[in-house]
Amino acid sequence: CCKLAIKFMKKGALTNEQYDNELSINRDMDNDYIMPIIDIIEIVPDPFYKAIVMKKATGTDLFELIFNQGRLNEAVAVQVAYAGLMALDYLHTAGICHRDVKPENFFLMDDNTEQLDIVLADFGHAIRFQEGVPMTDIQIGTPVYKAPEIFKGEGCMFFIKIILRINYIFEKKKFNYIINFKNYFFFFKNFSNIIDDKSVDIWSLGCGIYLA
Repeated sequence: CCKLAIKFMKKGALTNEQYDNELSINRDMDNDYIMPIIDIIEIVPDPFYKAIVMKKATGTDLFELIFNQGRLNEAVAVQVAYAGLMALDYLHTAGICHRDVKPENFFLMDDNTEQLDIVLADFGHAIRFQEGVPMTDIQIGTPVYKAPEIFKGEGCMFFIKIILRINYIFEKKKFNYIINFKNYFFFFKNFSNIIDDKSVDIWSLGCGIYLA
């Protein structure tokens, strides 16, 4: 039998509608590159709303793997890219956008760090979308992995200069994650013709692969 993990949804952290959306999406997932869901517990004690039962990832998450190894070798990085693209292809084909793709949401199902069994998890920000229709009027996701169009505002002028420079300092196992606003300049003018669609997941995945 496999080890299991349980995610309890605490009341008040999100609305019941947001939780039900996450549960609905999780029920529909069935793919080798998506965290396997075993069951959903409808009746749980206070202060929780419901709970998701899933297979336990006995390895680490991708962020910790990068932290422990510094930078991944090319063969492992290719596996990360492939798994991420396969996961997103499955989701987007099903009409689902994850909206929070980042290394912390990719999990290794076992301890093998050379031949990765890696899956995408955490659908708390995921949404079902329609092509050509903006997904939200609020900013969703983790800032350093967000696509530029998420920072939009109709009729607004944006001047954003961003470079992600990751400094790994392993002295005493200390890790510094530094965002250096210095060299890269993105100038966005009048975002009214730009739609935040499923492609925001691709941008976020690209940021994660760059870190790897």
